[in-house]
Amino acid sequence: MGNLAIKVDNIWKRYEIGNKARPRSLRDMFGRLYAKPNNLPLDIGEAQINPEESFWALSDISFEVKHGEVVGLVGPNGAGKSTLLKVLSRIVRPSSGEARIWGRVGSLLEIGTGFHPELSGHENIFLNGAVIGMSRGEVVAKYDEIVEFSGVERFLHMPVKHYSSGMYIRLAFSVAVNLDPDVLFLDEVLTVGDTEFQRKSHEKLTGLINSGRTVVIVSHSATAIKTLCNRAIMLEGGRMVADGNIADVYREYNEYTLQAMHRNAGEAVWSNADTKPAKTHESELPQTPESELPQALEDGISQESHVLTAESPPQDVQAVNEAPKSDPVATAPTPHKAKDAHMRAVRIIQDGQTKKTVDIDRDFFVELEYEVLQEIKLNVGIQLLDETGIPFLSSPNYVSACRDEGEFHEQPYTPGIYTSRCRIPGNFLNDGIFSVNGILMIDNKFYFQTMSCADFNVFDTGVMRAEYKGPWSGVSIRPILGWGTSRVS
Repeated sequence: MGNLAIKVDNIWKRYEIGNKARPRSLRDMFGRLYAKPNNLPLDIGEAQINPEESFWALSDISFEVKHGEVVGLVGPNGAGKSTLLKVLSRIVRPSSGEARIWGRVGSLLEIGTGFHPELSGHENIFLNGAVIGMSRGEVVAKYDEIVEFSGVERFLHMPVKHYSSGMYIRLAFSVAVNLDPDVLFLDEVLTVGDTEFQRKSHEKLTGLINSGRTVVIVSHSATAIKTLCNRAIMLEGGRMVADGNIADVYREYNEYTLQAMHRNAGEAVWSNADTKPAKTHESELPQTPESELPQALEDGISQESHVLTAESPPQDVQAVNEAPKSDPVATAPTPHKAKDAHMRAVRIIQDGQTKKTVDIDRDFFVELEYEVLQEIKLNVGIQLLDETGIPFLSSPNYVSACRDEGEFHEQPYTPGIYTSRCRIPGNFLNDGIFSVNGILMIDNKFYFQTMSCADFNVFDTGVMRAEYKGPWSGVSIRPILGWGTSRVS
């Protein structure tokens, strides 16, 4: 097929659920016939699983991979990624459809895949070589390289069933990558082993990729996929939902993850007794560029015309729980009863739109929308929190603590609806998932604070990764700073 290495055409895979699934082989049939009673499923009456129930692990999967492409399969657990690799590796037969692969195939789908537990490491090296079609002479030529890379020389003549999981995976990975496959399938093996073995594995894979091998990788490590692959395919619920360049597919995957795990992705909106703000989705927001926004709205505060009636008094410091998880842009319950002011919404804004995902190298805004019910002296602030909920940044709009707040500094607020925006500069936060606390302060005292109400993802566009491709783990900010180097001796 010319330049094609893999062609997948309408692959479907169905699994049966229940204790009466049809046996697929003579061994299955006799095993079930002579099974001990203690090994049979318990009779749970009406709650027993329907023996005729089934589910589709893969549904109508079709794609092509060219020689030399490195493709990452991404998606949540249960999406069908591992099942697809098992079909491509000829471990599992599809229910319908076909997959064609041109060239010698190597695969490492889980610890010890293809290893016989009773055979030694030495014997399993030759067994794996024979399985992928190598001659004994070809395996002998690669033998020393395999052994040296694995680091298990002392234990080569021990049955692999006695290996630790680390020894198992080191030898299995070494066999998979050193037996010169034309097409290589890897499933969640890039984060196993110690740091030194991960470094060696990454260098070896990079060498294979640079030599023109075709590689398909399943990994939940965004760093591994972004640094090794030039294309990504996203699966969800057994279906292929995205296929394209890494940046576009990972943006979609990150938004899916954010929506699945966090309740208020990009925006939290609260209702109250007098008015209920309309839910605003990303596609419905105005397309006004940031450069065209009035300066008072960009860096300060704007006021709208209508006024709401007062509610009952607040507590000294009030907080609102997270909004319901079912709504993509959630409308939370009334945060508190207030006679002075209350929060209406917290939003993440980039390019004039509410965003669930913002680019790491471009400015964005945290917007607070709140209502003042009677004339007061008011200030607002924000906290940014990491994925574990720990605050790492605070910023109020006090004169001494911010820039260019505008006309409302030190001025009393009259009744009305206001928005305040805090600009977060590009190339400041690390990539990852964050959330926002919105704060109202009256007469320099905390009056109201939300609790992790607006969640967003910072997407690494690669602008700061021209050299180093690895992760910057354990930190929430990663700014571009000035550096200078001089020779002192």
